[in-house]
Amino acid sequence: MSVKFVALFKQPPDPDGFVKQFDQEHVPLLLKVPGPNSCDITRLERDSFGNKPEYFQILTIGFPDRETFRAAALSPEWKVATEHLMTFAKDLVHAYVGS
Repeated sequence: MSVKFVALFKQPPDPDGFVKQFDQEHVPLLLKVPGPNSCDITRLERDSFGNKPEYFQILTIGFPDRETFRAAALSPEWKVATEHLMTFAKDLVHAYVGS
């Protein structure tokens, strides 16, 4: 059964700075993580009522199975990416795993 890692990011104080850091620094680190078969970034524009949404961005990383996800989450590349994320998004991110 496939597994999804989902990270929800709250609205950052500096959206342009966040996007620059995420796209130019963090994404290249994510691309080094072994095992994912998909990686999607969705930047939210408004909620269903037209208001500014609570969340700014959703990151979804797909894995073919739980074993592949576990190996990725224990990899040195995952550790580097996680440590980097904590330098600029520690108070903004909530992460979940599901299938």
